[in-house]
Amino acid sequence: MRYLKRFAEKEKEIQAGPELDRLIEREVLGKEPDKEVPHYSSHEPTAVALAARFSRDRGWWHFEKHEVYGGWSVGWIEESHPLLVSVQPIRASAPTRALAICRSLLKVARERSSRPDGGARRLDRPAPLRV
Repeated sequence: MRYLKRFAEKEKEIQAGPELDRLIEREVLGKEPDKEVPHYSSHEPTAVALAARFSRDRGWWHFEKHEVYGGWSVGWIEESHPLLVSVQPIRASAPTRALAICRSLLKVARERSSRPDGGARRLDRPAPLRV
């Protein structure tokens, strides 16, 4: 039964394409999408640049893992979170790196907007750890 539930969840996940690219523009970047949007979900260099920009601008660390049987898993941890929260990153998996990045960013954006403060970024971020 667990397999059937997981299969049903995977079927509901959004697929790469213009619909997801528009959602990225609207929910992650916070702007109304134009008629033509970049191919975030299907073009790997564009998705990687998007992840780097989000990480730099919003203060989130991300990690990527190429899975044994092909797919990708991408996770995000907010810099200001304590270690106990960081153990459970927000993550998503997909058959391609670009799609995994986009799905995970969408999850981060939705989690941030559901916060009581509306996902406002703290201005008093801690200084980076120096070793």
